[in-house]
Amino acid sequence: MGAMTSPLGRRASLVATTVLLTSPLLAACGGSSGAVQTWAGTYCGSASSVRQILSAGNDALRGQLEIPDNPPGNVRSSLSGTAGNAATSARSAVQRVTDAGEPEVAEGEQIQEAAVGTMEQLVEDMTALEARARAIPLDDPDAFTAEVKAVSEAFAAQSRDLAGSLKALDEFEGYDEVREAIGSGDDVTDVQGTCERLETVRSS
Repeated sequence: MGAMTSPLGRRASLVATTVLLTSPLLAACGGSSGAVQTWAGTYCGSASSVRQILSAGNDALRGQLEIPDNPPGNVRSSLSGTAGNAATSARSAVQRVTDAGEPEVAEGEQIQEAAVGTMEQLVEDMTALEARARAIPLDDPDAFTAEVKAVSEAFAAQSRDLAGSLKALDEFEGYDEVREAIGSGDDVTDVQGTCERLETVRSS
C-alpha cells in the first residue's frame, strides 16, 4: 500500500506546480522598471564620463592656448592626453554596459548591441585621435594650427554624438520602455539627472 499524502501536502505540491508553470510566463512579460532603469543609468553614466573628459579636454586646450609663449609641445600633449583618457574611459564603458546585460524590454538584445557598439566605436575613434594628436607637427606653424583645430573639433563632435546616443536608440521598439523606466522608481532623481547630463549640450 502506497504512502498517503495529506491535504496539506497535496496543496503544497499544487502551489509548487503552479509556480513552475507560471514562472516562464512571468519572465516573458519583461523585467521590472527598476532593472531597466539600472541599465539606463549604467549607459548614461558611462557615456557621460567620456563626455566630461572631452569637455574638460577642450577647456584645458583653451587654457594652454592662452598662455603666452607656451611651447607647442604642451598643447600637443594636452590633446593626446585627452584622447587617451577618453579612450580609456570608453573601454571601461564597453565593459560596464556589457556587464549590465540587455535591458528587459522589447528588442532589448538589439538595444544592448547598439549601445555596446556605440562605445566600441568610440574606443576606436579616440584611439585614432590620440595617434593623430601625437603626430601633430611642431615645426610647421600652419600645419600645427590646422591639426590642433581639427582634433579639438573632433572632440566636440564626438561629445555631441554621445549626447544624442540614447535618443538614437529610438529606432528600437523597447526605447519607450527605457524612457519610461528612467522616469520611474525610487532612484528616479539620480538616473534622470545622469541621463540629462548626458543629453545636455552646452552652448559655446
